[in-house]
Amino acid sequence: MEWITKIHIFKYISTPLNQRGFFLIQPYTTIFRHSGQNKNLLIMKKKYLILAAFVIAAFMAVSQTWQCGDNLTDTRDSKTYKTVLIGNQCWMSENLNYGNMIQNTGPGQQMKDNSIAEKYCWDNNPDYCDGTNGKTKKGAFYEYQEAMQYYGGQPAQPVQGVCPDGWHIPNYSEINTLMVSLGNDVGMAYTKMIPGGSSGFDAQQIGYRCTAMGNFRNGAIGTDAVYYWSSDQSSTNAQYAKFMVLDKGTPQVQMWEYLKSLGISVRCLKNSSSNINENKTKNLEIENFVKESETQIKVSINSAIRQEINLQLFDLQGKQIFTKKYNIESGNNVIELDLDYNLMGMYILTIENENTNIAQKITF
Repeated sequence: MEWITKIHIFKYISTPLNQRGFFLIQPYTTIFRHSGQNKNLLIMKKKYLILAAFVIAAFMAVSQTWQCGDNLTDTRDSKTYKTVLIGNQCWMSENLNYGNMIQNTGPGQQMKDNSIAEKYCWDNNPDYCDGTNGKTKKGAFYEYQEAMQYYGGQPAQPVQGVCPDGWHIPNYSEINTLMVSLGNDVGMAYTKMIPGGSSGFDAQQIGYRCTAMGNFRNGAIGTDAVYYWSSDQSSTNAQYAKFMVLDKGTPQVQMWEYLKSLGISVRCLKNSSSNINENKTKNLEIENFVKESETQIKVSINSAIRQEINLQLFDLQGKQIFTKKYNIESGNNVIELDLDYNLMGMYILTIENENTNIAQKITF
């Protein structure tokens, strides 16, 4: 009896398959005719098939290397999220939707520390969390303690909370770095962050779960808004936590603080130690700062090279109160900031060079 065997031997073609530099593998078919008594060809066929399988597996593994801008799959529940690179930060560009839905039955805190991740869905309908059955996809709403996974007091940074492994809930300093990347203007940042904006953040103004009334509302001041938890508590009230606000009634990015029992959205930020395909060297470091007087501070900066930097100071509302460029030397540099401003409370100090944006929270 005679039959035909097709063996697919893979060869390389030097045409890039995509922008990551991988190559297309094209099958090369060889046909052998043999009788049932010729076992060598059958062995050859098996060997080639095994070899081909290994080649395919190896290239599949390489081609699946994740980079910011690819979809993120949360291995806990297999949900996927879009991501976007803004400056040096990799953000989810969709609201987190992880956990078991609980019913919102009234005002105040309802989520519990029970080792089960819990979430609210708009109108107690899971279709709004998932975007199914014709409902607008809003993602989940979380109380602060649930989002943080019940850290006592101010949690150490970064806080993974309800985010997937390798991601965390952004702190105030990281939100300020986002503002710097979007032009150092809270109005410009708002325009870039809402749907259709150039940043790709896609902050859809989908409302929140109101803790005072125990219902779901489009916005706190009568216009559509979205609110995102930061991992920072209030520095003045232990019952309050800070969150980022984009409200149509005030078209700028703001930071508010209110009761931790609010149910609002979470956007996760990729850990800086994780690979986001950014190989820029961090050659700047804020070593310390000293308040010399009510209107003057000294900042000590360590630099790996001689370079120009832009130093800025912001208040907690995102208002810029100081900006100036400096030429600094390799090693330690001490810069005196003379301000027409009485320094009291908390501020964000940022330093930017050609490759790096760094920010640090300072308190007086």
